[in-house]
Amino acid sequence: MLAKALKTIPGVETFRAGVWKPRTRPGGFEGMGEQALPWLAQVQQSVGLEVCIEVATSRHVQLAHRYGIPSFWIG
Repeated sequence: MLAKALKTIPGVETFRAGVWKPRTRPGGFEGMGEQALPWLAQVQQSVGLEVCIEVATSRHVQLAHRYGIPSFWIG
């Protein structure tokens, strides 16, 4: 798992993840969305890296909090 490998690097404390990818063209890949949040919660719990995700709506923030994701940036 990538997160485990990153955890071994001194100074790495945060796992930055893109969950909702803005579309660059109609029908393009939009990211895994809420489906990815349990995976990222597992990274926090089992690996010990804080997860940070990009959010674009208040709904994204609510979902991040529901899954225990403590930090995010505005996309």
